[in-house]
Amino acid sequence: MFYCIVFTPLGYILKDFPGQEKTVYLMVTLPGIAAMIGGFASAGLIQRMSSKSLVVGSIIMTIVGGFLIRFTGIRSLPVCIAGSALTGFASGVIPSANLAALAEIAPRNLRDKVCGWTCVCSNLGFIVCNTIAGYSAAGGNWARAFNATFVLLPVLLAAIIWYPSGKRSIPKAEADRDAGKRTVIQNGERMPKCIIGLIVVKFLSAMFYMSLGLNASSYIINELGTGTSALVGNVTTVNKVVGLLVTMFLFLWLKAFKGASTAAAGIVMGVCTLTVALVPGTVGFVAGYSLLNLGVNAYHAAQGTVVAMTPKGKYVGIASGMFIGATYCGEALCAYVAPWTGKLLFGSDLPSAAIKAGGIFCILFGLISYPFFREAYKKAFPGR
Repeated sequence: MFYCIVFTPLGYILKDFPGQEKTVYLMVTLPGIAAMIGGFASAGLIQRMSSKSLVVGSIIMTIVGGFLIRFTGIRSLPVCIAGSALTGFASGVIPSANLAALAEIAPRNLRDKVCGWTCVCSNLGFIVCNTIAGYSAAGGNWARAFNATFVLLPVLLAAIIWYPSGKRSIPKAEADRDAGKRTVIQNGERMPKCIIGLIVVKFLSAMFYMSLGLNASSYIINELGTGTSALVGNVTTVNKVVGLLVTMFLFLWLKAFKGASTAAAGIVMGVCTLTVALVPGTVGFVAGYSLLNLGVNAYHAAQGTVVAMTPKGKYVGIASGMFIGATYCGEALCAYVAPWTGKLLFGSDLPSAAIKAGGIFCILFGLISYPFFREAYKKAFPGR
């Protein structure tokens, strides 16, 4: 989540480069675009190099990009743009490589737990890096937000020493059993149709489940006039904590809902989003937005788990890369698709229209994902 740091000091960046707003916003949006490209590119890169090489290389790219901005960016906007692109590309590659590595080394009985915990670590990284960035840039020197780059130096060392090189760590009997199965199906390997369906649904749903997060501030401050940025910030913090907890205990969500896990998560996302738009005032906003990530993170982590664990052979990396790329692509389009859909359905350009459209389609795509996820869940966790 390192690429999101650039949002924290955005106000200071705009002050330092007056009259160059479009270029500044290119710097802000480019990391997300680069992350999407990195996610799609990793589908092929994982076939040509190990996950460890990809992760170590990506961390180095992020360090180079972060230090470019930290030490020279305040004097040169083109350098900022180049640095932000480097951090973004790595943010798309690393999650894909991690999922592929986990699919190879995780014991079957721990797969749902380790995939949930990799999302937990991602969220913790988001919180830590943005906290460092906020305090570092508080004096007005926005480039100091990238002091967070120094955190990556020990992370790089840890990855070089401890990141798995590709050797399987599951019990030998299970490894032999998997090897036997693989000998039979190797020539007929193909991408499972249920995984293709999940990736498509993830792309489409990502264009809507971000609608509340993108419009929350404008809805409360401008449309309702019932709160300030402080309220939005405090509720956003609660939102992140709830998301952290649900990914930490993802295995319980999967155990409770099994093949209906994404359908349940979609309903939770939709209900929370609609609560904000339909229950007037601060009460609806606090209740709905606080619990939104209960659904969003369960939806993402559950799909990510089966996308990594269901395919075989080379299709593990391809599926993981396509999943991450589709997620970034859909989330980037949300800023355009949700408002357009809200205007089409409700005849309004107000934030509440985009939020209501987002809630409706969260439920819809959650239900659509059910047959795909149910089949993938059975393949990933046979016997459950």
